[in-house]
Amino acid sequence: MAAWQSALTATTSLFETMQRAAKQAGEIAESNLNIAATAASDTAQQATAQATRAAKR
Repeated sequence: MAAWQSALTATTSLFETMQRAAKQAGEIAESNLNIAATAASDTAQQATAQATRAAKR
């Protein structure tokens, strides 16, 4: 019975660790996506500003 309890505890611990790792991976992916979206937006704004300045010349 003790071996069964130990195996169950180890399995539960492994599952919880995997859940935390998956959550962290998702948070990292979301952060990277936000950074990329911000960079793309900034680039688009800069290109628009340059085009506007060039059109006024």
